Amino acid sequence: MTVLISRVRLRLWRAFLGRALYNALTRNDTARENLDRAICETLQR
Repeated sequence: MTVLISRVRLRLWRAFLGRALYNALTRNDTARENLDRAICETLQR
């Protein structure tokens, strides 16, 4: 059970870092909104 939790946590952390990096590299608000929407849809599945 602990392995599953840590694996999910690692996946969330990696997604968070990727999003932060994407936000830093991209100043386009629409692209950021699309990325946020995609991440939310992925997490809800």
